[in-house]
Amino acid sequence: MNRPILARVSRLAPSLGLVAALGGPALGQALEQEYVTPTLGTTTQMFGRGVSTKGDVMVVGSYGDDTNASNAGAAYVYRFNSTTASWVYEAQLMPSDPEATAYFGFQTAVDGDVAVVTAHYEDNAKGTDAGAAYVFRRNTSTGVWSQEQKLIPSVGAASDYFGQTVALVGNVLLVGAPSADTANGVDAGLVYVYRWKNSIVKWVEETTLVDPDGAASDFAGTGLAFDGTTAVVGCPNEDISSIWDCGAASVWSVSGTTWTHNQEIKATTTQYYAGFGSSVGVSGNEIVVGAKAYDATGSTDGGACYFFSKSGATWSQTGFFPNPDPVNYDYFGAAAAMSGKLAVVGSSADNAFARSDSGMAYTFRKGKGSTGWFLDQDLAASDGNVNDYFAVSLACSDEHIVLGASHNDTAAGTDWGVVYGFDAEEINLKITPTNPGPGGTINVSIYDGAENDPVLLVIDEVDGIPVWIEVVMYVFGADHRLTFDADVENPLLGMHIGATAWKVSPTGALVHSDRVYADV
Repeated sequence: MNRPILARVSRLAPSLGLVAALGGPALGQALEQEYVTPTLGTTTQMFGRGVSTKGDVMVVGSYGDDTNASNAGAAYVYRFNSTTASWVYEAQLMPSDPEATAYFGFQTAVDGDVAVVTAHYEDNAKGTDAGAAYVFRRNTSTGVWSQEQKLIPSVGAASDYFGQTVALVGNVLLVGAPSADTANGVDAGLVYVYRWKNSIVKWVEETTLVDPDGAASDFAGTGLAFDGTTAVVGCPNEDISSIWDCGAASVWSVSGTTWTHNQEIKATTTQYYAGFGSSVGVSGNEIVVGAKAYDATGSTDGGACYFFSKSGATWSQTGFFPNPDPVNYDYFGAAAAMSGKLAVVGSSADNAFARSDSGMAYTFRKGKGSTGWFLDQDLAASDGNVNDYFAVSLACSDEHIVLGASHNDTAAGTDWGVVYGFDAEEINLKITPTNPGPGGTINVSIYDGAENDPVLLVIDEVDGIPVWIEVVMYVFGADHRLTFDADVENPLLGMHIGATAWKVSPTGALVHSDRVYADV
């Protein structure tokens, strides 16, 4: 009975008006790969407050670890095993001079064989809570990680909180001190730049990034991102035209060892106390900025995120997304990261699935050409619970999305903490609209996560009858739109259809999107 339907639709597929074009939104469901939590350490680890990833290496901070002293902190290195699709423990990192309440592990950064772990409450010669950053390097011969250097800023002072943010690319390291006093005023904030010289001199302070438009209490450096050529510094408490604490972000570029302030970016529509610049991410000609206290429709401090694109030498706002599901004090935008055509924005106080402050994150994808950024999907913990604060810290690469839930209670202890890993290369599929009228169209948008991977689009249910109909196979260039045009004679018209996208890889696992449906 099903065979004639299969044959008919397969035969008529070319006459359905099936065309390929660039663009289109992409929605789907990422697959949670792994639940990572340490077996070392003591009491309230707060594991996951600082997470970073690059390639197949992940570094996770546990600022609440009490091994050396109360809240002295620790950090852990993991390496991804592609065969088992799991993060494998590699090393525990400890500072050479642990100190109670230093919060070592509050932020981390990693690139290759170098990891940086900060302790922004560390007391040193610069004063109480002046802060410090510790650099660790892996010996490529032995695989052992060792502390290479402790960094303290040249002009640091008490309560600067040096290390509250950090970014590392290659031989360049940026460390934020958002409460530092500058010529702009008390708590104006700044970012220190360090560069690796050689194995003898090691890391040397190169310059500081001070906002030319800065003022007292801007807290520049609260948000910090760097992709190797462009640095973005968030100033969430900056006032613009007497609109208090609406926030801004400074964009800097580097050529050789010369740093240039390019532009100050702002929201096209400012809002009192929005905190634009609470978090930032940058990748090439794209920037994402979080505004965690933006009052999204129907909420106080629901949060929002903004996208900026570079054209020539100018950055312009190209996207705005208020909290997709706003509730008071969700703080969507408190954390953000970007890699290529993927952005991840955290909402750690979100009441996901009616669990207070359990946390949620959202992914965004960028289509080709002028199609812009699209909301992709939401991510939540498989075992989320009240006050877990999932996505309080997050990071992404072309391969991985990692999200920390620093207050997750595990069998090891209260607020022990967990990091959740997701596959950043999953297929996504969306059919819109879900019920087109006569003469309408169905847009099938697929994002396959990698350039030029074959993707098979299959209609596997027609009017409730399971079938397997190969409609078309294309080699997608990461994001395409297929259109079924109902203006032509369409044998599916008036039926309920389901479709699935399958990623075909000769070396990797066969993966597929969730099934989506449309009434035609």
